[in-house]
Amino acid sequence: MDKFFCVAPFVHMYAHPDGAVKTCCAGIDNFGNLKTNSLEEIWDNDKFTQLRKDFIAGDVTDLVKSNCATCVNFEKSKIHSLREGLNAEFTEHAIIEEKPDLNLLYIDFRFNNFCNFKCRGCYHEYSSSIANEDAGKSVPIIYAGKTLEDLYNQTLPHLKYTKKIYFAGGEPLIQWEHWKILDKLLEQNNTDISLVYNTNFSTMKYKNKNVVDYWKQFKNIKLLLSIDGMEKGGDWWRHGNSWEKLQNNIETVKTECPHISLGVTCTVGWANLYTAMDLIDYCSDTHLINPEDININVLQYPVHFCVQTVPDWKKQELEIRIKKTFSKYISMGFEDDSLLARNLIALIDFMWAKKGDTKKVKGGWSQMVTKKDMLRGENFFEAFPEHINMRELVE
Repeated sequence: MDKFFCVAPFVHMYAHPDGAVKTCCAGIDNFGNLKTNSLEEIWDNDKFTQLRKDFIAGDVTDLVKSNCATCVNFEKSKIHSLREGLNAEFTEHAIIEEKPDLNLLYIDFRFNNFCNFKCRGCYHEYSSSIANEDAGKSVPIIYAGKTLEDLYNQTLPHLKYTKKIYFAGGEPLIQWEHWKILDKLLEQNNTDISLVYNTNFSTMKYKNKNVVDYWKQFKNIKLLLSIDGMEKGGDWWRHGNSWEKLQNNIETVKTECPHISLGVTCTVGWANLYTAMDLIDYCSDTHLINPEDININVLQYPVHFCVQTVPDWKKQELEIRIKKTFSKYISMGFEDDSLLARNLIALIDFMWAKKGDTKKVKGGWSQMVTKKDMLRGENFFEAFPEHINMRELVE
């Protein structure tokens, strides 16, 4: 049996908008905080070093178990994990030592929580709009460093040799750090770098700048569009979204920047499962996005939307809907071992992996659904009439 290994702590650090540093965005444990320590101090601390030692030895220690639980659970359900992706992409470039120099080959820093959306599966930590709504007033932006510009300044030395930057948020296309980093990369003529975005793609402009003008100068760009459904259901799930405007932005970038790889990260819970399947069907028919480039991210939190929590009769209903999309996808000539096909089946496996817990479904409903519907002038059951049979359970 192969030793359990992840390359992340040898090439990468993840910074949360509140300053917490993890080995990656799927990591569970905090290894330090940028409010009190620098990147280098955290990189060299005892806990980070111990995790590298454990991976070098192949020991599945308590530290490894606690830190890597998300990827392990995904892999058990045959869902492609971040660990698998990072190992494939970076192992050959990594220096596998207990204390390698801090040369970040892959950067994923969430500089702040500035975001123009209020998605139902998100929190104030990642969305300033949600923070303002929850507080009932405008509140300060959460930022990762000791000062507003601290993490940005610590990032600059790594831009000369990093191979990949992952821009997420908040919403990266409205964050000043993103635009300054692009300017710096162009100044250094580092246009071969891999730029990956997780974006709601609601806008392409920032002040007097248009991101298309920048993207034309970089060779390797991948847009992972956060789209969790379409039309009314999709717009309810991702408050701030306009399905029509999103389609127009996609068509613009396909025309202006044909070299860009377009994909979708579709986060699926039980509430938006039908509209998520509608999105896949629509892309299969129209190729707005190649359906083979749609990745399903299984929602685990907030737990009241997780597919595992609903009762068996609802799971049976959801399984039928997933299989309908799977059958259509295969009938159109796509391979049954493609990533999307495997993820659809894995979604079913994940759903049935735990017994439903209706207390968890109802637990957050009043605060997270009913109250927010009232604030926003929305109605869950109008957006998702297919779930009217859940009304008695949740209210």
